[in-house]
Amino acid sequence: WVSPEADAAQTKFVPAANTFWARAFDGTREVRWYIGHEPVTVAVPTGSGADGPGLAGPRLLWGEATDAQHLASCACGTLTGWSHLSDPRIGTIVVPVPLAKAQRAVLNVREVIATDSHGNRCVTDEVIVGLAAMTTEGGNRNV
Repeated sequence: WVSPEADAAQTKFVPAANTFWARAFDGTREVRWYIGHEPVTVAVPTGSGADGPGLAGPRLLWGEATDAQHLASCACGTLTGWSHLSDPRIGTIVVPVPLAKAQRAVLNVREVIATDSHGNRCVTDEVIVGLAAMTTEGGNRNV
């Protein structure tokens, strides 16, 4: 778990026993954890300039919501505000965002841009800043 009230030095991150890789975020920072390594905290990039944050944008998560009650059940019970995303290619995952049946979810990210020794600019990283429901307006899916 990550405590959003704590500053980066006090953040505690405890992954589940069978977790291989985890990313937790609160809009100002992201904690990345890989099995066998200590957690790493990455601040959300701010400001502008030649090197710095790039575009903010959504990344669509696989699957569509399967329950309209905005409830998901797991080993710890029923969680209000969580939903199941399901797709035959990936199975089912539980996400902490309320979704209507067949609705999709997106991760909102902020890109990190860097310039190499030849002057080329590229995206070197992206930091997760949020999780949201994808809305549908006029038949088009927008975030």
